[in-house]
Order: sequence, then structure tokens, then C-alpha cells
Amino acid sequence: MGLTEALVDSIVHLPYDVMSSDLDKAILLQHRVLSHLHEAPASSRRGLALEVLSKAHYLRGAYDSATYYGLEAIEEFRTAGDRIGEGSAQCGLAYGMKRRDLGTAFDLMRQGIRSLEVSDAKLLLASNYNNFGVLFEMRGDLDSAYHFYERSLSLKREVGDSLGVPFSMNCLGTVEHMRGNFEASEEWFNQAMQARQARNDAFGVAEEYIYFGELYEAWGRTTDAISAYEQALAATTRLAYPSGRQQALERLSVLHEQNGSVALALQFARSASALKDSLLTAERERAVMELEQKYRAAEKDRSIATLNERAARRQFIIWLVVVVLVLVVVLGVLVHQLRQRKLREEKDAGIIREREAGLKAVFKATEEERKRLSRELHDGVGQQLGGIKHRLEHARSSGSDLLLPEVITMLDGTAKEVRDLAHQLMPKALSHVGPVPALRDLVAKAFAGTQVLAEFGSHGIPEEMRPELATGLYRITQELLNNIMKHAKADRVDVQLFRNKDHIVLMVQDDGVGFERKGSTQGIGLPGMSDRARALGGNFVLETSAGKGTLATVRVPLDMPTT
Repeated sequence: MGLTEALVDSIVHLPYDVMSSDLDKAILLQHRVLSHLHEAPASSRRGLALEVLSKAHYLRGAYDSATYYGLEAIEEFRTAGDRIGEGSAQCGLAYGMKRRDLGTAFDLMRQGIRSLEVSDAKLLLASNYNNFGVLFEMRGDLDSAYHFYERSLSLKREVGDSLGVPFSMNCLGTVEHMRGNFEASEEWFNQAMQARQARNDAFGVAEEYIYFGELYEAWGRTTDAISAYEQALAATTRLAYPSGRQQALERLSVLHEQNGSVALALQFARSASALKDSLLTAERERAVMELEQKYRAAEKDRSIATLNERAARRQFIIWLVVVVLVLVVVLGVLVHQLRQRKLREEKDAGIIREREAGLKAVFKATEEERKRLSRELHDGVGQQLGGIKHRLEHARSSGSDLLLPEVITMLDGTAKEVRDLAHQLMPKALSHVGPVPALRDLVAKAFAGTQVLAEFGSHGIPEEMRPELATGLYRITQELLNNIMKHAKADRVDVQLFRNKDHIVLMVQDDGVGFERKGSTQGIGLPGMSDRARALGGNFVLETSAGKGTLATVRVPLDMPTT
């Protein structure tokens, strides 16, 4: 029987929870759609079918097939001119290949999110902000990960994405877990479990038990961890969810081994091994063999009665090994100390060179600023004062007051120019209204009258902070915006200022042309910005490459550490 257009649309828009509940059926349906649309020109519906196939194969653990269908979906959307579909497929493929090629995953995710932001696809952005946070988490950047998880959760609540809300909650809970904030992590997981149970999301509930198991295991609550993994095992077995079932079996094996239940641990390990495919590593096989050996040893211990006789023969060998080990350790300690001393000397020399370079950069910047002010005073204020003097002398010699209005106008212009110069030296907005309003005003004025869409956001910033910190952040932002105006050719600029515990984080991102950092970057002020960040006790990180935009991140402490 042929497929109607309405049925095709229903199949390619298959909800995630329906797809995940029966992966085999979902894959079969998408292939029927592709067969039905085989002779039709490139279309978004065919791209959606390919995208569902990529997700389904990823859930089954067939990662090569998932990558193949993901690339086919991207090409299909691109040929059909569907930018939203292309961006969604890029983000989906990036998330699926995160464990095999994190660098490529970051590139794909940035391209996909840029397409979705331009198209204002809020529902898709909500889920993919979350996935972007996962990539940052895998790279160890927990601050950026938490930031994108929060943006995702806020947007999902705004658009009413009840399926995605618990996923973002789990990600926030995982970051708290990694930070050691177990109570906060448990609260996030509880909220996520309630949301998934309310939706009758069987796969989600199964995954949630695994989250609780990992949390309780790290927390030292072994009994609770075993209970959570057992519930996960029951759920994943019932759902035919092999990757989740394997994870539960492996963790139960480890925990029972730690508790001394070697036979039960071996049983779980064998079950986990049976699920693995041809890519099973030799290391995992050795782990199962070790468990078997421990079990046999435990059974034989009761019949061993000759250990004392063997111990006498082995004692000499043991003492000899101990002596050799002691000598090796002593020699290793000496070599390590010499190496550490050399490394400290090299590090001290590097610090001295870095400080000298920083001082030179500061002196050079100061001298350049003096030259600029000199030119401004000579070419602007100086010439205007000369013109005023000339007109006053003319008025005195002619005895006429007709030139006074013109002189007053020139004096007003001169006064304005002097005020502008003073504002450049020390923006009065910093002292009058604080850093957040001053930076918001700076971003607005920098791109006023241009086609660039500039956005500024802040969260948790105190109204007052140490003057050198406020001034430093203002100057760094000013230099970054100047670089974007001069070099980036960007259509969109996003400036975020937020507090993370006892640090202030500044993120400035554009979608411009970017650049390669192989050559000199003196002309765009990178050394000066880096020196300013170090002077504030923080650091400056720039991520960019040709054609892929730029992301600058400054992280500085609220209070300068004492030395």
C-alpha cells in the first residue's frame, strides 16, 4: 500500500519518545518513506527521514551508520535550501560523534547553532544549546557547559519543551556531580525523574536510574547505587535498550566485586560481555578473565594447606625484589628532584620573560596613547583655540560684537571634544552607573548605525567592584569590539558578562570571518588584552579559525588574590 502525504509527514516528524520506544520499527518506517520519495527531487521531508535514521542508529550503538545517515541528511537539507533543517542535522551529527572526534564535533555544532540562531529556531536552539554544553563538559570547561545548560533550560521552559526540560536538568546535575556538590546534583536528578515520569518516558526513566547510580557511587552510598543500577537493568532489559543495559551490568559487576560478592560480580560481568560486539577491547576481556580467576582462587583457598612451605622458599626472592625496588625508587626520586629543579628554573625564567614582555607592551601602549592624545589636542583642540583667538582679535580690532555667537559655538565644540577625550581616558559611566550599564552602553554605541545585530546580557554581576577590575573589563571589551568593527565583517555579536562563584566571566562572540593565529597578531591588540587579564589575576582565551567566527573569554577573580 502506498503512503499518503499526511502519513509521510507523520513518520518523518516522529517524536523522540515514540522513536526510542521501538527503534526497529522507527528505522523500518523511515526506509519506507525514503523508498516512497526515491524519485522526487531533494526535499526537507527526505532530510528529516535521514536525520531520524541517524538518531535511531546512534541509540542502537551503530555509530558508523549514524554518521553516514547524518551526513546524508545535511547534504539533503542543503540541496533543498532548508537552512533550519541543515543546522539541526549538523548539531545532531556533532552530538553523535562527540566521543570519536571532539574537534570536528565542535566545528559542526558551531555551524549548526549559527544557522539556527539566524533563523530564530527557538525549539531547536533549546535542545542544541544543551548539546553544546555537553561538548564543553567533555572538554573540561564546566563554566561554559553550565552556562549553555542554563540557557537551554530557560529556552525549553519558554517554548514548553516538556521532553527536553528533564534532559537539561540532568546535565546541570551532572556538572554539580563533577564539582562534588552531591546534594545539588541529587535535587536536579529528582526534578528530572519527576518530569520524565509525568510524561511516561520509559527510556528517560531508565536513563535516570543510571544517573542516580553514578551519583550515589561517587557519593559513597553503595547500597543506593546498587539499587539504582538494578532498577536501570530491569527497565533497559524490558525496553531492549542494549547500551543502557550494558552500562548497568558493568557498574553492578564493579560494585559487587568491591563488596566481596565475586560470584555475583562475575555473573554480571559475563552478561555485560555477551552484549558487546566485535569492537570489544582486549582490556575489557582481561577484566572478565581476572574476575574468573578471583572466583576460582576463592573456591580453592579452603583447600590450600601448604602456604607456609611455599612462603619460606619465596622469602629470599621477596627480599631481593624489595631491595631492588628501594634502589629504583631512590634513583627515581633523585632523577625526579633534578627534573623538578630544572623545570622550576625554566618556569621562573619564563615568568621573568613574560613579565618583561608585559611591561614592554604596557609602555608601548602608554606611549601610543600619549601620541594619539597629542594628535587629537593639536589637530582638534589646538586648531579650534587658534581660530577662536583669531576671531577675538578681529572683533577687538573692528569693535564689533557680531562674531561673538560664532566664537561661542566654537567654544562649545572645543569643550565637547575635550569631554570626549576625557571620556576615552576614564569613562564616567563606570563611576556613575557601574560596570553593567557602562558595558551595555558601550556595546550599543559601538554598532549604532550599522547592520550588525549586537546583544548584551549579564547575570549575577555586583553593582560595585574594585575600580581596576571594572576599568580592565571595560578596556578589554572596548578593544574586542574595535577589532570586530575593523576586521571581523560580522553580522551578529553576542557579549555576555556573568558571575561564576568568586569569578567574573566575560564572553564576546561574533560570527565573522575569524583568522588563523599562525602569524603575527600584534595589530589586533591580543598581547595587550592578555596582559590586562593577567594583571587582574585572570586569563584571556581566544578561540578562532578562518571563516568560523571568534570567541573571546576572559575569566578574572572578583577579589585580587594576595601573594
